[in-house]
Amino acid sequence: MAINGTNGNDILIGTNGKDTLNGLGGNDIIFGLGGKDKINGGSGNDILNGGTGDDTLNGGSGNDILNGDTGNDTLLGSSGNDTLNGGIGTDTADYRNLSTSITLLTQGELKKGGGLGTDKLVGIETIIANANVANNTIDASAAVSGSINVNLQTKSLIVNGVPGVGPFTVVNFDDVKGTNQSDSIFGDSQNNQLFGNGGNDLFGGSSGNDTINGGVGTDAVDYSQLNTSITLLTQGELKKGGGLGTDKLVGIETIIANANVANNTIDAFSAVGATINVNLQTQSLIVSGVTGVGPFTVVNFDDVKGTDQSDTIIGDSQNNQLFGNAGNDTLVGGFGKDRLSGGAGADRFVFNSLSEGGDLITDFTRAEGDKIQVSKVGFGASNFNQFSYNNGALFFQGIQFATLANNPAGFAVSLDVVLV
Repeated sequence: MAINGTNGNDILIGTNGKDTLNGLGGNDIIFGLGGKDKINGGSGNDILNGGTGDDTLNGGSGNDILNGDTGNDTLLGSSGNDTLNGGIGTDTADYRNLSTSITLLTQGELKKGGGLGTDKLVGIETIIANANVANNTIDASAAVSGSINVNLQTKSLIVNGVPGVGPFTVVNFDDVKGTNQSDSIFGDSQNNQLFGNGGNDLFGGSSGNDTINGGVGTDAVDYSQLNTSITLLTQGELKKGGGLGTDKLVGIETIIANANVANNTIDAFSAVGATINVNLQTQSLIVSGVTGVGPFTVVNFDDVKGTDQSDTIIGDSQNNQLFGNAGNDTLVGGFGKDRLSGGAGADRFVFNSLSEGGDLITDFTRAEGDKIQVSKVGFGASNFNQFSYNNGALFFQGIQFATLANNPAGFAVSLDVVLV
């Protein structure tokens, strides 16, 4: 049944059937009673009561009160400072009709962009933003207590430490601002802006060109759920393979790659005025010469490209590719069959034990001052007579531990190998 009011202050009462009630103008009070009703307040400061059934309530313009009562109701967001009370059931606040962004605040407040007002949400389980506008935001920065777990991919918002609040389903949100506690914030395929605020926060890297700001605390970004390699660049940029985008990282102390994909890379090739000290075994990256950057914990990285200064780069048990670039670099492959490239400068290729053997040195050049450094203790070496060289292959007591790919002419153990 369709029931229409006037431009005055009306009281409309529906039936136990499926009604459409239109308040039109004025400050109306409308009761849907039973059935799956559609209630439209129109202009004015209206009070809409859904009653039983799965109702749809639209306050229209004005400062309205929308009460879903029982049932799984949909309360449509509109202009004005409204109160949306879902009541009993699984209820939705739907703002897709607004042509502006929304910001979900703490304590159940929701701010509408463009000066359209601030709503109070009570008994609401799902909040839907307009996917066609940018910067729909979950903002918990003013939270007095508790922390949040947000996953924009799964559309989930969990509030920790505040009894009786949530969980929520959050649809079409782009950006998140965390609490002063330790939050978990995971983005989606949009260009997200994620800010941790205080606490030791965990971020989940996803596709898109995201900005991830840890804020205060010891914060981590986890890319292990991406089925592609990542490359950590200078100036806080991180490039995701497969065209998935480039992130801007600020205030982040730990970066975690996916251990199941190859060629996760630390690339400092374009760094200006900086040197790096990388140890993949201890998962450490130290940047020198750039104020306020690092140190970092780098997890599941395989390869490193150094700066044009003098770097120290140490591999781990994987088959690493370590490239020093310019400068007098120190390269330690560690365990695994590694590819070591010193680049320009007087570089040192370090072997601490015979079990680290199997590495390929691509560009050994005596004229640049390159040396192969061997640990006497680690090898049990006492003199150069225990070493031999033949056509690019370097041996200790008949066991090959390195290959010089360029097979440098005139290579001599006594000149090119250093025992320490």
